[in-house]
Amino acid sequence: MKKVFKEFTKSLLRKLGLLRWIRKVLYSRSKNNFVAAFQGVSQYEYKIRNRIVKFSVEDPYSASFVGYYLNNKVYEPEAVELLAQQLTPHDVFVDVGANIGYFTVVLGVCMPGIKLVAFEMGHENFRILERNIELNGLTDVQTFEGAVSDRSGTLFHQDSAVGNAVLKIMEENMGNNPDVVSVKSVSLDDFFAAKTEKPTFIKIDVEGAEMKVLQGMSGLLKNNSLKLLIEIHPKDLLEFGSSRAEVLDYLAGFSFTIQPVPNNDRKNELVFAWK
Repeated sequence: MKKVFKEFTKSLLRKLGLLRWIRKVLYSRSKNNFVAAFQGVSQYEYKIRNRIVKFSVEDPYSASFVGYYLNNKVYEPEAVELLAQQLTPHDVFVDVGANIGYFTVVLGVCMPGIKLVAFEMGHENFRILERNIELNGLTDVQTFEGAVSDRSGTLFHQDSAVGNAVLKIMEENMGNNPDVVSVKSVSLDDFFAAKTEKPTFIKIDVEGAEMKVLQGMSGLLKNNSLKLLIEIHPKDLLEFGSSRAEVLDYLAGFSFTIQPVPNNDRKNELVFAWK
């Protein structure tokens, strides 16, 4: 009975155009300590590698992300250090699953001249990503609002009224769930087919869809100078009929050497791959 009432209420609020607004309010209240900390402040200045990177804190998701991960500390320091060692201003860095653009804007500010391409499928995440790019005055960044997968076309994901760190792609909208939205999808091979400048370093963080991204870039993987930083999600990979072993074996098939990268996230594994 409770479930029926809940679905009826959601349906009514959706028809009235209030559901997303209420979800934003509830999320904001759940993150009230972070939201309150940045009351009246539109941006946060984050010092990293002797540079100042600006992040928006105008919405509850940004405020909670900055407050939890960036406030007086470096987020994913080992990954940042590895990128600083491996990249040069002449590289083309591709951020697959850019979220609000942490790696994109940090690299853009700390490494002037580097070319950046950022992919993000969550609409609210993408809006914040573009805002952070604008705040930092970055002009050599190409952004794509959509999913990266093994094919170009259309995929789906759970709707989110606010920014979200764990959006997952779906092949179809089972039962026409109104809380599921469609999104453009593209394979990296298709995206870069007509471009003269190819990726030299690709970061992948896609909540279990790692194999789909890799299978859609089999042409790019043949490049002997390509380097990868991949967050492997063992549990989420199972939902896609894949596994950690399949990801590593697939990379080995293209002659990549795999090096684990220290990572504070005990659930997931960060790996650096190169030839």
